[in-house]
Amino acid sequence: MRFPTGRHRFIPRLTALDERALPSVTVGPVDPGGSLVIRGDRHANTIAIVDDGAGNVTVTADGVASPIIAGVSFIKVYGGNGADNVTYTLQGDLSSVRGVFVNLGNQSDTFLASLQGNLLDGGSLSLVVQGGNGNDDISVDAANVINAGANLTAVLQGGNGSDSLAIDYTGVLAGSATLAANGGNGKDTVSGNVALSSTTDSGTTTTSNGRLTLDFEGGNAPDKLTLNLSGEADLSAPPTIQFNGGRGKDLFTHSDNVTPADDGHGKKH
Repeated sequence: MRFPTGRHRFIPRLTALDERALPSVTVGPVDPGGSLVIRGDRHANTIAIVDDGAGNVTVTADGVASPIIAGVSFIKVYGGNGADNVTYTLQGDLSSVRGVFVNLGNQSDTFLASLQGNLLDGGSLSLVVQGGNGNDDISVDAANVINAGANLTAVLQGGNGSDSLAIDYTGVLAGSATLAANGGNGKDTVSGNVALSSTTDSGTTTTSNGRLTLDFEGGNAPDKLTLNLSGEADLSAPPTIQFNGGRGKDLFTHSDNVTPADDGHGKKH
């Protein structure tokens, strides 16, 4: 039997596939200084950060949860160019320094900080959020105790676009708190609601006798601003309050103990 002597060559060919968007979020690792960096990409990312207050953090990015990340003191989030949804949750009590910096980037992004854990003596939480371009929705919801010797700083910056910024704090302020929001450019909605209280535990009553600074500003363009301060308090000093619409015909809503800095173009309700 004779076999063909010619060789048959196999020529590989590429089959065209549909273009697929594969969102990718880079998490960590933690550097020697305790900084954890989280980076989104150009797609819309969903990033959920859960902090137990003891330096252990879990990050769920686009539905994929990371293992527990230990030794975290500072968290830095860079959202990228997609319409991102970022959340930060402080679940446990904090007795050390924690810094959280978030740059949401371009597009219309959403950020929510839920502060559930108490700030114990020596605990310091600094939260800074930058909206960048786009119509961003940025908010902080805190319901906790800020003990004597503890500090909370929350600064929200809207940037360009028509942004919605809100800080709600309900709890006992025995330490110090600085709450600030600036809408930047665009027709913004900026609001703050602070309700101070007292608490009794094992016969010991802790009252809101700390220090409070409030700085809520609209920025450029006509803005809607709300600032309410209420509750049981015997603060060690009168609260420092800056409530300013900036340029534009602004609309103010506020409690009786808050006075807007009227630039001559604002309306007071």
